[in-house]
Amino acid sequence: TTLAAMEHLGLFEKVPLIKKENVAKFLKALEKQYASPEYHSAVHAADVVQAVLFILAPTGLESDLVHRIDPNAVFALLIAASAHDVGHPGLNNAFLCNTEDPRAARWNDVSVNENGHLHVCLALLKMHEVFDGLPENLRKQCKATIGRLILSTDMAHHTRLVEEFVDVAANAIEAANVGDEWDERGGGGSLANHNRDDGSCVSNWQDPTLALCFVLHCADISNPARPWSTAREWGRRVTEEFHKQGDCERARGVPVAALNDRNASGDVDKTTAANQAAFLEYVVEPTLSGLATIAPNAVEVMMKHLCENRYEYQRVVTGSFEEYKN
Repeated sequence: TTLAAMEHLGLFEKVPLIKKENVAKFLKALEKQYASPEYHSAVHAADVVQAVLFILAPTGLESDLVHRIDPNAVFALLIAASAHDVGHPGLNNAFLCNTEDPRAARWNDVSVNENGHLHVCLALLKMHEVFDGLPENLRKQCKATIGRLILSTDMAHHTRLVEEFVDVAANAIEAANVGDEWDERGGGGSLANHNRDDGSCVSNWQDPTLALCFVLHCADISNPARPWSTAREWGRRVTEEFHKQGDCERARGVPVAALNDRNASGDVDKTTAANQAAFLEYVVEPTLSGLATIAPNAVEVMMKHLCENRYEYQRVVTGSFEEYKN
C-alpha cells in the first residue's frame, strides 16, 4: 500500500536520491515487525496510509494538498504512516505504565508505545539504507520529521495538537487575506494574484511539520469517516482489542477501565455503536473541521460519511440493528 501510494504521487521521480528497492525492502521488513492485535495491526497501518493518500490527493488536480507540501516531507509522512503502530501490543500506554511493563520503564512512562514504534522504524530505515543517498542535512531532517510525526499520534497530545493546528492555520489564512488586500490596492500586481496563497500552502508555513502531524492524526482517527461497512468493521475490531486489554487488567488485578470491561458491555453491538457515535461526535468531527482549512475536498467526502454513519449508529443503539449484525 505504501509503495503504491508513493508511486501514485510520483515521489521516486521527485526525490530520486531515495531508491525504490531500498524502500521496498524496508516496508517488507516493517510489516513483519507488526504484531497481530485486533486493531493496531499492519492492516490498520495500511488503512492509515490510504487515508493519508486520500487527504493529500483526493481529486488528482493541482489544487490537492500534496502540491503544497515539499516532496521530501510527503515521503516522510507516508513512511511515518506506515510505521506509526509497528510492534503495538494491543495494550495502551496507561496499561503499560500502570503495570510497570519493561517497555514503560525503557521510555520513562512517556508515549511508551509511540517511542517503541519510532525506535523500530528508525532502526529499519538505517538497516535498509533508505536515506543513505540523501545529503546529511536532509537525512537528519527526514528522520526528525518522522520522529515528530510518529510521536504526535499519541492520543494524549490530541487536544494540544488540534489547538495548535487551528491557531496556525487561522494565522496563515489571515496573513494571506492581508496580502490579498494589499494586492487589490495595486501593490502586488497580476503575477501575485495568479500565484496567490490562500493560507493553505503548507510549505510556506513557519512550521510545516505541524500540518503533517495533523494530517497523520486525522488519518489515524478517521475510521468513523469511512463508508459504513468499513467504519462498522473497525469499530468491532477496536472494541475487541479494548476488551482483551480489560481481560488482562482483570487477570493482573488492576482496575478494569469501563471501556474495556466486556462483562459490563451488555449488548456489544449497541455498546460499540454508542462508543463509536460518541467518538465521531466529540473527537473526529471537530478534528476534521480543522483539517478543512487545508484539505477541503477530502474533508467534504469524509464529513458525508460521518453524517451517514451517525445515522447508522443511532439505528443500532435504538434497536434497528439487523443490518449491523449482518
